[in-house]
Amino acid sequence: STFYESIGNLKGVDLTSASLAFKIINTRGFNSTSPVRSLQIIDGVDNQSPGLNFSLGNFLGTTELDTKGVEIVVGANSALYGPNAFNGVIDMSTKDPFMFPGTSYQLKIGERALVEKCFRYATNKKFKNDIELGFKINLQHMKANDWEANNFNPAYDTDVGADNPGGYDAVNIYGDNYVTSAEIQSKPGFGKIYRTGYKDSDLLDYNTNNLKFNTALHLRKNNNEFIYSFNYGNGTTIYQGDNRISLKNIQFVQNRIEFRKNDNFFIRFYTTHEDAGDSYDAVATATELIRRFKDGDTWGKQYLTYWDDFIAGELDEDLNLEELGLSSSVAEYWQEQFDLYQEAGGELPQYNWTPGGISWTSEYAGAAFLDWQDQMQNAFENNNDILSAYHNEATAHANTSLNAPFPFPKPGTTHFNALFNEITSNTRYDEYGNFLGGTKFYDKSSLYHLQIEKKLNLNKFGN
Repeated sequence: STFYESIGNLKGVDLTSASLAFKIINTRGFNSTSPVRSLQIIDGVDNQSPGLNFSLGNFLGTTELDTKGVEIVVGANSALYGPNAFNGVIDMSTKDPFMFPGTSYQLKIGERALVEKCFRYATNKKFKNDIELGFKINLQHMKANDWEANNFNPAYDTDVGADNPGGYDAVNIYGDNYVTSAEIQSKPGFGKIYRTGYKDSDLLDYNTNNLKFNTALHLRKNNNEFIYSFNYGNGTTIYQGDNRISLKNIQFVQNRIEFRKNDNFFIRFYTTHEDAGDSYDAVATATELIRRFKDGDTWGKQYLTYWDDFIAGELDEDLNLEELGLSSSVAEYWQEQFDLYQEAGGELPQYNWTPGGISWTSEYAGAAFLDWQDQMQNAFENNNDILSAYHNEATAHANTSLNAPFPFPKPGTTHFNALFNEITSNTRYDEYGNFLGGTKFYDKSSLYHLQIEKKLNLNKFGN
């Protein structure tokens, strides 16, 4: 455990673990992995990521051996800290080299191959005329195998369960989008038909590492003090927001110059520079991998054609549908409708049928089709195993490279790795607005902040 995790034990404070190295503190009832309404400061310096607009926990914060203390302000404190302190303030202070000189070293080991090393060195020296010079340097490095997201239960907002023979939307499988075209969704027996997706472990780097470096130079005389400090942090971790984001090789640099007179005033100027490095959106990457292999319409048509040509007859025989006067072939159903209208000499239903797709506009055609679907659904009841097997067969056919520029990208193959690297190394659009289709999280943000504070003794002005 770390001092940062222990803050979650305080009343009114909730700690959320977005990943092994990324802990998020929430206060005042707003639980989020992106707490933009909370303020985290270290020695008065805002520790937020300028691009994301919130602090990345202590991933880019102070080292453990150099932490002097943490003060939590639960609730709004905008009067003193500004409008972004709406939910609360996490105020961390570090050890100055005058009060805490010496050398310290700390080693932690734990499960998931966790190794964390921390080093601190601080010294000070006094010169003539009461001038004092203090210096400190801190270095901390952590590496571990991060937690794997392996929840394969249906996502909470989907309307089909794990028993749907056409598949389902699993929480930690991405890109398994259901096919929305009318002809493929009209297959009876299925709530929806889902494509093959990618597991979380296929797309994310679980080798978490974090490097934090801090140095500071203090020069003081009597109550006047000049401080220059430099903070640097980088590493790789996972951010869990609306999507799963791989914060890969992210870098964070802060410089601070401050002049102060104790219990009187201070002038503080600091800069923050952030580079998202090779970060990317894992969920969007899965979707893009599948889209580049074969778009949903093409995949759906191939699935349906294979079903009608090779599966429908076998399925009808397995379930004795012929005795019920039914056929699971959509094409055969519409052909029967066509023949019936021709025999009756009536007006043809307003629909178009081609091997590639079906559409209907007449009220009769739509009602008759829904009735057929209901009959088929009743016939398929309690036969999920048979339907699932045939669904997997049709899916395997649609996942071939037929009418696709390349084979289905299977994790671990050279083709998958090359395509994955190409997608994650490009942004969605280039600087001229041209579509690239990449999923790289591009962020090179900077923050410049000047703060002046003066304490006034109002008693000097009388009553």
